[in-house]
Amino acid sequence: VLESRLQPVMREITDSRARTREELEGLYRKIVSCVLLRSGLGSPTDISVVREATAALQSVFPQTELGTFMSLTKRDKERQLRELTQIVTGIRLFNKECGKGGEGIDNLPSILNEAIPSATMNIENELNSTRVYISRYTALMEQQDADNMDPDPDLLRQAAINCRQHEAFLKVLMNDVSVATDQVNTLERDLRSVLIQLQNTIQSKTAVPTNQVYPKFIALAKTWAGFQDEMVLLSVISNI
Repeated sequence: VLESRLQPVMREITDSRARTREELEGLYRKIVSCVLLRSGLGSPTDISVVREATAALQSVFPQTELGTFMSLTKRDKERQLRELTQIVTGIRLFNKECGKGGEGIDNLPSILNEAIPSATMNIENELNSTRVYISRYTALMEQQDADNMDPDPDLLRQAAINCRQHEAFLKVLMNDVSVATDQVNTLERDLRSVLIQLQNTIQSKTAVPTNQVYPKFIALAKTWAGFQDEMVLLSVISNI
C-alpha cells in the first residue's frame, strides 16, 4: 500500500529533468518528502519534521549531489532513494535517542508494550465468554436429547458450531499476539544493541568514516521498521 502511494512521488523524482536552481530546490524538497513518507516518521506537512529530515538528508546527500543523482538510471535512483531513506531514518532515530531530535517519532516500543497485554486480555475475555456459550449450548443439546424439548435442535447445533469456530479463530489471534510479543522482545534487544554500537562508534569523534556508520544507521532503520510492522499487525488484530 505504501509503495503504491509513493509511486507518483518516486516517478516525479526519477523522471525529473531539473536544471534551474529553483527546479533543483523543488526536486530536493520532493526527495525529503519521499524519505519522510517512506520512513513513516512524522508528517511531511509538519514544518518541524521537515526541517529535521532535511538536515539529516543534507548531512549524507547535500543538494550539490543532485547532478550526479540525475545522471543515474531510474533503477539506481530508486535504489539510492531507498538507501537514503534508511540512513536518514537511522540518523533521526539516533538523534532522538540522544535527545537532539525525534520530532513526530512515536515511542513504538513503549506503545507496543502497553498495547500487547491489552490485546491479550481482550482476546482472553472473548475466549472465556465464547466458552461459556459453548457450554450452555452443549448442555441444552444434551437436555434436549434426554427430554425431547424445544428449541429447534438444528439451530442449537449450528449455534454451537459457530461458537466453536469463533473459539478456534480467537486461538489463532491469541497465537498471533504471542508471536508478536516474542518479536517485539527480539526487536527491543536489537534496538539496544545497534544504539550501543552507534554510540561507541560516534562518541567523542569529530568525523566517522561513512562505511562504519551508515550500515549501523541502516540496521537501526530496519529494526524500527520491524516495530512499525508489529504496530500494523496489532492494529488489525484489535479491530477484528
